[in-house]
Amino acid sequence: MIDHLLHLSSAVAPSQVSILLMLLFAHFVGDFTLQSAAMARGKIPGGDPHIAWGWWLTAHVSTHAFLVLVITGSFWIGLLEFVSHALLDWAKIRGIIGFNTDQILHLAFKFIWVFILIFS
Repeated sequence: MIDHLLHLSSAVAPSQVSILLMLLFAHFVGDFTLQSAAMARGKIPGGDPHIAWGWWLTAHVSTHAFLVLVITGSFWIGLLEFVSHALLDWAKIRGIIGFNTDQILHLAFKFIWVFILIFS
């Protein structure tokens, strides 16, 4: 039963709702499970004296872009995720937006990716 739930049939493409749910779950995995404390601290300018903050931010948003690429099967949507996530995190780091706004906007982009898939 669990095995059946964990594997998508290759004969049937996942529905847009399934893709949306996977994108939403992947966001939380990327932001709260795969992002280490060192990465969260390091992506802030001055947070890591040994590695430039841009490298940490690039590593973090690359994780998100990869997850989106794998789920959607679209390089272009993965690239859009990379850019949007980087811009939102940059705005949060600089105090332009707060944590809640950052998270809401990240999740809103997942809906946009599904709309792009539907209409492309």
